[in-house]
Amino acid sequence: MTQGGNDVSNMCRFLPKLTVNGQFMRDFMAEESSCFALGLVEERKQRCGFLALRPAEVIPPEISGLGFHFGHALLGTTEFEVIQFVFHFYGFETYNMLVNPNNRLVRKVLMRMVETGDYFFFAISPNQSVTAFRSEIGQKNLAGLSTNLRQIQGSTTTDGQYQRALAQFRRRPDPPGQVLNWVCRDNLSYLDLTQNRLEIHVNRIRFGLFVVSGLMSAIAGIILAARLSNARANNAFGYELDVITIAFLGGTSVFGGRGNYIGVFFALGLVAMIRNVLGLQGMGGDNQGIAVGLLLILSLLLTNTIQRFVAYAKTRRSLRGVDKVKLEPRKA
Repeated sequence: MTQGGNDVSNMCRFLPKLTVNGQFMRDFMAEESSCFALGLVEERKQRCGFLALRPAEVIPPEISGLGFHFGHALLGTTEFEVIQFVFHFYGFETYNMLVNPNNRLVRKVLMRMVETGDYFFFAISPNQSVTAFRSEIGQKNLAGLSTNLRQIQGSTTTDGQYQRALAQFRRRPDPPGQVLNWVCRDNLSYLDLTQNRLEIHVNRIRFGLFVVSGLMSAIAGIILAARLSNARANNAFGYELDVITIAFLGGTSVFGGRGNYIGVFFALGLVAMIRNVLGLQGMGGDNQGIAVGLLLILSLLLTNTIQRFVAYAKTRRSLRGVDKVKLEPRKA
C-alpha cells in the first residue's frame, strides 16, 4: 500500500477559459448524485487531468474558500489493487472515491496528472453552479501516484474484484465519510478535446457580474441625486456602514455566492427602523452610527458562532484520521 496526502488550502480559483468534452459533461450531469468522474481539461492549449465531484449537498463558498485536504492511496491485496482519492472539506464533509486502475480512461488521466504535476478539481452543486480549482501541489505531492504508476499501468484488477472491494469499503469507509459512485468511466471519447468542445468562459461571467454591479450602483446614484436635488460627490458619505450592515444582516456571505433578496429587504427595514427610532429619541448621527456598527458586529459574531458550532460538530465526526490519510489495505 502506498498513500499520500496534502493540504490544498493554497489552491486558487481558476479564472481563464476552460475546455472540456461536451458529451462528457452532459452525461455526467445526467447521472444521479452523489457521484464523481475523471477526465481531461484544456487551458491555454495545455491538457491536464481533473476530478469532477457532484455531491448531493451544496458546498458553501465559505467552506470551499478555505481549501480542502486531498489524499490518495493504492489499496488492495496480492491479487488486485484499487486507487482511493479522499477530499476532506474542513468542517464540512469527507468524500471517498475508489477507482479501478485496470481502466484505460483512469490510466490516461493519471498519466497526464503525473506528467503535468497538477490537476483540476470541479465541484458541481445541485443547483448546477460550478466551483473550479487548479492545484498548485507540484510533482512532489503526486509522488505516491508517480511511484506506483508502473503498478497501476500493469494492474489486472477485474470489475468483479473492484465491486467486491467497493462493497467492503462502503461498509467501513476509512476515513469516515461519504463514498461516491464512479460514473462516466468507460468511454474514451470523453478524453477527446478536438471535437464536441464545451468552453467555460469564467472571465466573461465575471465581467458580466461587474457590469451588473456597476449598473445597479449607477441607478442608485441617480435616485439619490434626484432625491437630494443635487449631485455632489460626497452625497452618500456615511452610507457605507448601513450598506454593509444590511448586506451581512440579510444573509449575504462575505465570501460571495450566497444571499437572498428577502433577507436583505428585512435587514433594510430593521436598520431604517433603528435609525428612525433613535432619531425620534433625539440621538445624533454619530450615536446612530455606533448602534448600527454594534448591530453589524453582533450579526457577524452570531453568524461565525453558528458556523463554528456546526463545523465543530461535523469535524468531530469526520476529521479523525484524515490529516494523515491513514488507509489500510483491504482484502476482498
